[in-house]
Amino acid sequence: MRRLELRYSASNGEYPTTQSLDVPDIITALAVADIVAILGTAEIWEGTKRLAGLSRRSSGPRPLWQVD
Repeated sequence: MRRLELRYSASNGEYPTTQSLDVPDIITALAVADIVAILGTAEIWEGTKRLAGLSRRSSGPRPLWQVD
């Protein structure tokens, strides 16, 4: 079974940190990123291979994400 890792920037008081979560698929990774990536950046990894970078481009109830 394919497992992915979502790495995202988080705030730890005044110091940004990087957190990660295991996710089962791309759709779940995007949904989780929308919830937890407060600072607006995240990456999806499969082992040592970076599959995508995500950047939040707007805020509000329906934010837009740029995928690279």
